[in-house]
Amino acid sequence: MRLAPSPIINAAVSAVELRSPVAEDTAAMLEFLRQLLHESAEYLNSPTDRYDTMSEEVLAQRLVRLADSEREFYMTAFEGPRVVGNLLFSAYDVPVSLHCGQLAMGVLQSHQGIGIASGMLSRCIEEARALSVWNLRFTVRTYNHRAISLYERHGFRRVGRLERVAQIGGAFVDEFLYQGVFGGPSESD
Repeated sequence: MRLAPSPIINAAVSAVELRSPVAEDTAAMLEFLRQLLHESAEYLNSPTDRYDTMSEEVLAQRLVRLADSEREFYMTAFEGPRVVGNLLFSAYDVPVSLHCGQLAMGVLQSHQGIGIASGMLSRCIEEARALSVWNLRFTVRTYNHRAISLYERHGFRRVGRLERVAQIGGAFVDEFLYQGVFGGPSESD
C-alpha cells in the first residue's frame, strides 16, 4: 500500500516527511539500508552485508510489490532526498488473525533521539487501525533500552521473553516480545 506524504510534527525535527518510497527513491533507500545495517546490525534481524550486493532493480521490485499490497507498507522518513528512517508493516493474512500485524523499524544513528522513530510509530498505529489492524507486535533485543523506552511510551507492553533467538558477535541473545492493542473489542466480548 502506498502512504501519502505527511510531515513529522515535532519541533526537534525539521523538514522530515513520512511517505512510502517510490521507484525514484530506490538508490536512496539502498544507501540507507546499507548504512543502517552496518551501523546497527546488533539491533536488527539481517546480516550486516544483506544489501551490499543487492541491485537497485531488485529493491525497486520489492518497493513495487509493497506499494501494490493492500495490507503491507514501507513508511520511510525522508530528509529532503535522503532516507533517514524506515518502518515495515505487515498485517497478518491468517483468517483468524486479520486484526493483527507486525512491524520492524530502524533510524540512522545520526537521526536518533529527535522524534523520527516516534513519528513513524504513531503514524503506523494510525495506518494499521485504518486497515482494521489494532493488535500490533514485534520483538526487540533485551539490551536495546532506547527502543524499549520508545515502545512503552507509545502504549506497547512487554508480554514475553524469547531466549537465545539471535546470535550476535558469537553470543546468543534474548529478545522481548512486545504487543500493543489499540482498539478492537473489549476483553469481555
